[in-house]
Amino acid sequence: RPEAIAELARTAQAQLRQARRARSSVSKPARAALLHVGQADPVLKAVAAEPMILADGALPDVLAADQRRLVWRALTGRW
Repeated sequence: RPEAIAELARTAQAQLRQARRARSSVSKPARAALLHVGQADPVLKAVAAEPMILADGALPDVLAADQRRLVWRALTGRW
């Protein structure tokens, strides 16, 4: 059901926002493992807006944009 998929994506976005607010509680050694978490946001946003892209295998390609953002996240520690 598309509406269920969209709701799951919105719930995941909310959880990602909550995790980002609590990022200061993550130990420095563990932060490196979370740098790629940022690439989930554009995918979740797209699925929430158009859930059928998941079934169609048409998820946005975030790899190229994520490579640029990864440098910023690595320098700032923000994900």
